[in-house]
Amino acid sequence: PPDRRAMIWLAAIGGGSFVLVSLVLGPRLLFLGRSRRELPEFTMGLCLLLMGGLGYPFATLGRVVTALPDDIRGLFLGCSALCNTVGFGALAVFTWRVFRPRSGFAETMMALCMPPVALLVPAEAVWPRLVEGALSKEPYPGAPGYLRVVIGVAILYWWSLEAGWFARQLRRRLAIGLADPVVADRVRLWAIAMACASVSFSTSFVLSFL
Repeated sequence: PPDRRAMIWLAAIGGGSFVLVSLVLGPRLLFLGRSRRELPEFTMGLCLLLMGGLGYPFATLGRVVTALPDDIRGLFLGCSALCNTVGFGALAVFTWRVFRPRSGFAETMMALCMPPVALLVPAEAVWPRLVEGALSKEPYPGAPGYLRVVIGVAILYWWSLEAGWFARQLRRRLAIGLADPVVADRVRLWAIAMACASVSFSTSFVLSFL
């Protein structure tokens, strides 16, 4: 049907744009963070490169390109899982260092998030259902996949709340001339984008679970 084809093309354009932007910005931020020895730039570059630039294409190849051998599709799915797991870890570090560098609450969040993320890396690398998951309609095969998504959703919403709160603070400072209008606008757009990404990701997870 025409409506279905339009939705497929819209999804392809949106996903392709995300991949392209991630492949352009990710390495640039990694280089910037390494040259300046700045952790926020490095972790955000790592997050974009792994999740958007590599993880998304790997997942698409593993699920959509049915002409590939099953083992190759499973390998692509496993690579996507590993990229997303490390990317979520980098995103958590970014949120902590940028918004709550001296917060006991943020340190507690990191202590809760990072050990499961670290355990997921070897679990996903040897998970025996990767090939089966690539051939099924289940987007998050097995317990490691669901655990990764739950942790990822929590990190995304934490990130969105911190960005939204900071954007609100900048708007108040802007009213009395204590903030840069350009910076305030970019943070506002950043907060909106992160909120939309969080809602989209969690909605996809709930629908797939049901």
